[in-house]
Amino acid sequence: MDRSTTHHLAADVIAAQAGRIAALIEAVEALIETHPDREAFRAKLVEAVANSPMRGTQEAAEPLLRGHREVTNYLAGLSGPQ
Repeated sequence: MDRSTTHHLAADVIAAQAGRIAALIEAVEALIETHPDREAFRAKLVEAVANSPMRGTQEAAEPLLRGHREVTNYLAGLSGPQ
């Protein structure tokens, strides 16, 4: 797989994730707007996100992400110079 193909595939994955994030944001906005008590729902949602156990995983995940980047960069380098 050449570097151009690899970059194109990476761009496709990033675009798909961006689309999912945009859809999630729209869905949350719709939930807030249609809730009978918008402010209370918004406050509860913000509190839940702020206290999410996922926030603490960033530090634990960083070495894994760094390793993933190193492997990806290594594999991308195997295709040779363009």
